Amino acid sequence: MASQPLEDTAESQASDELECKICYNRYNLKQRKPKVLECCHRVCAKCLYKIIDFGDSPQGVIVCPFCRFETCLPDDEVSSLP
Repeated sequence: MASQPLEDTAESQASDELECKICYNRYNLKQRKPKVLECCHRVCAKCLYKIIDFGDSPQGVIVCPFCRFETCLPDDEVSSLP
């Protein structure tokens, strides 16, 4: 069984860190700013706003789309997340 060279694996992991795993767009400092949930998963701000608008989470909480861990939103705002 052949494995990928270490360089390819590291490059792939680095590019994974640069994009949202929901919309697959690259993070930026505007609408697609990366936000870190309490479970340490990252999602762009635009996708988090869509999750809130969908209304599946209790008020002031975002449920991680990957692991279902609940993150409390300080001041009920996505912008207050790191």
